[in-house]
Amino acid sequence: MSRDIVHLCVQEKFIQPFVQLVREQFGLDRHLFLVAGKGENFRPAPQDGVVSITGIGGRLRALGTLYQAKKIILHGLYDAKFLYLLALQPWLLPKCHWMVWGDDLYRYLDTHRSRKGAFKERVRRFVIRRIGHIVTYIPGDYELVKQWYGSRAAMVDCLMYMSNVYQPLPDLPASDGSATAIQVGNSAYPRNLHVEALERIAPFRDQDIEVYAPLSYGPKPHAQAVAAHGRALLGDRFFPLLDFLDAAGYRDFLAKIDIAVFNNTRQQAMGNIISLLGMGKTLYLRRSTTTWPLLEEIGIRVFDAEQFSLQQLTPAERERNIALVQRHFSRERLLAQLGVLFADEEAA
Repeated sequence: MSRDIVHLCVQEKFIQPFVQLVREQFGLDRHLFLVAGKGENFRPAPQDGVVSITGIGGRLRALGTLYQAKKIILHGLYDAKFLYLLALQPWLLPKCHWMVWGDDLYRYLDTHRSRKGAFKERVRRFVIRRIGHIVTYIPGDYELVKQWYGSRAAMVDCLMYMSNVYQPLPDLPASDGSATAIQVGNSAYPRNLHVEALERIAPFRDQDIEVYAPLSYGPKPHAQAVAAHGRALLGDRFFPLLDFLDAAGYRDFLAKIDIAVFNNTRQQAMGNIISLLGMGKTLYLRRSTTTWPLLEEIGIRVFDAEQFSLQQLTPAERERNIALVQRHFSRERLLAQLGVLFADEEAA
């Protein structure tokens, strides 16, 4: 099965919507999706252009398609077997386009690597240094690829997935205004630095606040530890969300939030951030993340998480943020960017 553009994907929840978007807007005649691994997030149907591959044998059989492709799009840099195959064939790397997800980049900061992990990081460095194109909409992440890995790749500006697109959500239940609802983090992963954020909120516990921490996604022991610490600091004003919410339920939850605090020291939770800003919510972020200069360049107003208060956006700031999010993180903009990404180099 020969295609101009070969996508190397791993099982993730936003791959299937991406395949559907490409099918509807561009057609699959030029695209081949190789989806690695087993999982519940995406089970490719027996359809032209989408192939599920498992094991090293499946990846070896896919090599022919990589040689024939004009472009190889790496959806995240997670699959170790493909990583090693690309390292052994570095002549394929100049036509690779790495869609940076975030965690695949920030693994550079992992200082507690095993011997196997240290070897994998050396392979990653070899591969990333030679990749021809970096696909991201966050210039700061692109700069980190160059700084950390010595990359000289060109940046391709692209929102990448529908999860990074603002989608109007009419008829959602808004905050009832009886208490200020505060969200802390977006998962149970330690990099949210929940405890530090909760300790900044604790001085306001005698005011009319309700503090929510989504903890259903990530390591359960850490979720339980955060829940216990939150209750100790805030008592009955703290509400840990330990049970999984479906997409509709989570949208309802975000609609009721007044202030969201993302205390992480690295770029993450962009889907949450875009949705919340598009609803006119007040966000507190760390200035040190690559998210801060991105939003600042767009003109979006956010607050410093290290200087937390109960200050919220003014009505004028709220309306301006909503308009900027709708314009910058739009489906139309994503489609135009994907058109550039998929175009023949000569035409582009």
